[in-house]
Amino acid sequence: MSLSQNLGQQETGVTKAGTSSFSRATRDHYDEGAWAMTLFNSSAHEIIISPDPAERKRRENEPAFIRPSQEGTYLGGLITILHSIPLAREALLLRNRFLPNYGHDSQWWNGQPINLPKIVTMLDAQEGDTDWDDIIYETQRLVAFLDTTIRAFGSSDALANLQCVSQYDRDNAVSRFLEAWQEAAVRADPGNQLGTIFSTTGYKGSLPAEDMDQTEFLLLEPLVEHDPGQTLYNVLDRALWCDRPDQPLEDAWLETVAEVLVMKLESTQKPIDVVIPSVFYADRYMANSREVAREFRTRRLQAYEEMDMLDKAIKRCSQSKLTAQTGMSSRDVLETAASAITSKFAISAPGDINTEYVAKELKTVSAKIEKHLRGLEDKRRRIKEGLREYSKILTEASPDAEPHYKYTLRGVCTQPHVTYVLRRCDEHGSDDEPSITGEYQWWRFSFSTEDAAIRKAESEGRAKTDFDHADIIGYTARKVNEAEVLQAAREESNQVLLVYANSNAVSMGVEPAPAQLQKFVEKDNKTFESELQDAEMAQQQSETQHQSSGTLVGLSLKQKSRLHIADANWQPSLKPEQERTTQNVNVFDYQVPSFNETQEPGQEMQQRNGRPLLSRSSTTGPVQPPPSDVDISRPPSRITNCSQSFMAPENDTVAGATIELLETRLRRLTFLLTGDANWTGEPTPPTKPASLDDSISRRLLRLEKDLERLSRNNSAVRDVLRLHDRFPELFHPAPPGSLPENLTTQNLASVVLSYASAFPETASRLTSLNDLPIPDAETSASLIQLQPRLDQLSKTQEDQARQISELRVRSAKALQRWYEVALVSGGECWAEWEGRLEDVEREVRREEVVRERREKEL
Repeated sequence: MSLSQNLGQQETGVTKAGTSSFSRATRDHYDEGAWAMTLFNSSAHEIIISPDPAERKRRENEPAFIRPSQEGTYLGGLITILHSIPLAREALLLRNRFLPNYGHDSQWWNGQPINLPKIVTMLDAQEGDTDWDDIIYETQRLVAFLDTTIRAFGSSDALANLQCVSQYDRDNAVSRFLEAWQEAAVRADPGNQLGTIFSTTGYKGSLPAEDMDQTEFLLLEPLVEHDPGQTLYNVLDRALWCDRPDQPLEDAWLETVAEVLVMKLESTQKPIDVVIPSVFYADRYMANSREVAREFRTRRLQAYEEMDMLDKAIKRCSQSKLTAQTGMSSRDVLETAASAITSKFAISAPGDINTEYVAKELKTVSAKIEKHLRGLEDKRRRIKEGLREYSKILTEASPDAEPHYKYTLRGVCTQPHVTYVLRRCDEHGSDDEPSITGEYQWWRFSFSTEDAAIRKAESEGRAKTDFDHADIIGYTARKVNEAEVLQAAREESNQVLLVYANSNAVSMGVEPAPAQLQKFVEKDNKTFESELQDAEMAQQQSETQHQSSGTLVGLSLKQKSRLHIADANWQPSLKPEQERTTQNVNVFDYQVPSFNETQEPGQEMQQRNGRPLLSRSSTTGPVQPPPSDVDISRPPSRITNCSQSFMAPENDTVAGATIELLETRLRRLTFLLTGDANWTGEPTPPTKPASLDDSISRRLLRLEKDLERLSRNNSAVRDVLRLHDRFPELFHPAPPGSLPENLTTQNLASVVLSYASAFPETASRLTSLNDLPIPDAETSASLIQLQPRLDQLSKTQEDQARQISELRVRSAKALQRWYEVALVSGGECWAEWEGRLEDVEREVRREEVVRERREKEL
């Protein structure tokens, strides 16, 4: 039996609130309702709220991409970049290993995994390695998806959640993916060289070769030290050659370099500030360039030694042991002394001392020190410039040394949600687009809440402003030039993923994906087309309802009074756009009360805007207020109060909604403290204090103690505090009623345009008010006469609810009493009787044994 079979609806959870115990199955019968089967590796993950289907449709001449995953940093961007490299695409397809059917799931594009039954060997089952080839098939799905999908983007969550890739550290997802994919590819097809296109082999140690260490790595991850103006070659030099002046040079070189070279640079400071070349030459690190590399390394060590000596000399000249304690340089001390002699010491100085001559001599010594320091710094700068000039060996094409291992930059990932990809140019490109590189074009893909606001502003034909915000995550895809890419790689983040490829990987021809994968993508496209049709129909219905939105406003008072006479089980139906707003909620929509406002106890979860906050739970955000438009097409069937029309939630629903609201408030407070959020809209948590004394409570306590000490020593502070206690309103001025005068015309235009969508809606509502007939006075009077009866009915309903609650309590007590008396006491009675019967039976057996012995003796 396969775990992927459909076994019906399954539930998980605690079946009893008491203490659970696990032991061997000793009973003959177990209740089926108390058991459930779950998968060992759960596939549950956080769902990212995506845009509407129309916004997720792939635009013409715009390539698709894989959106970032919260489970694996840079994994989606890496798949997108590798798909644009023909050799990497062919390797990831791995045509010698495919499935006859790749399955289908309507939410696979959004991260839902596809579980298919498979045939495994007994050896794999014993070793627990039955899913080793899942990474191959999931990667094939993603590559085929990028080929012919009509969606704008897909997801790599299913790939990131595989057992061979997923771990607690999501920053290492790229290296784990490359290692797991190569291991599976070599295992599936050992003779295929495409399985090792990401592999680089290096040697390190002293000759002979038997004493050297061989290392194979798929991802170069050098740590970047802060050095303004350094290049990628400088970073790799420090990572590959750990040379020290007091130690002999150790041979280290690359024996083979991957055809698709993946690097990840990371620095402790932002930005990373590393010059990234568009063309990278690996010749200086190869085995045939070891002699040239040793000469370069020797000269580099000499330059470092000279610069170190100059740094020590500069430190000795600029600061002595005596001036180090004051934090001043030697030149500052001399200048200060000269100024003090001429200003303060001149009056009280003895007559035989010429203060002007002493001050002049001090300034002369200071000028000499400054000149000497300038000369040392110039010499150090010339040595560094010479080293950088010499470091260009085998990094550029020249007649003296022509490099052979040429790699071109094919993709860059700066932030987790930003990816730059170099793709083949579209035949239908326009003349006003950014410049292209040969027959290729750079694309920038970004996926975040900020991009959703940008897309919304573009759809409205305006530029994005600071007032634009989005509750969901959107994307932007635009063409950029190579200069923008290189600048972004240097300045956008403190870590960057680089993908280089040689000419063989780029010049390879592109063939269509296998037929099985094409069918898989065709099924997904049909599913998306049906989703688009459903969304279009819902939009048409929404527009129809919007045109008749004045129906509720035009009702007579008699019809409006029927809203209070409704079925208790009836829920108001929302418009499609309102349902979408209720489901796609930003975590910051829940407003936290002001810290100056006082709130009555027990009012945290009370009814607001006519609806209890806990009347409905949500999985994406706080509970929204009730809609203004309700569907009254269904006739009422039971008299009840409108505020009581919602069903009482169950205990688990109440608890879940309560925790959700508290979590939303916590996120809001976190955002207020840090003022920063990531690409998914989640607020960045504040940094943990270094010690207990640095915590907020201790800092506030210290401030209070300082203020108290200040008030004891200063009478003015005491008067201000006393005035604050008596008249606190003086310290909270009312906000100005008029607009600030320092706003520019552009700021005022931004404020007005942010409410542009409300102008036509307000105008249409005002127009509809003119068409409304004035209700008859007799009808209003009859409704007013019914109000006492409605109040009486409401009071009666409350009394009935109170009585029902009392009956529930009495029923619960009666049931408890029945358990205690009838069941527990009866069980104790039966146990006592059983014990007494056992004692009697024991005495009877003893008497029988004694009687038998006596009969035998006679």
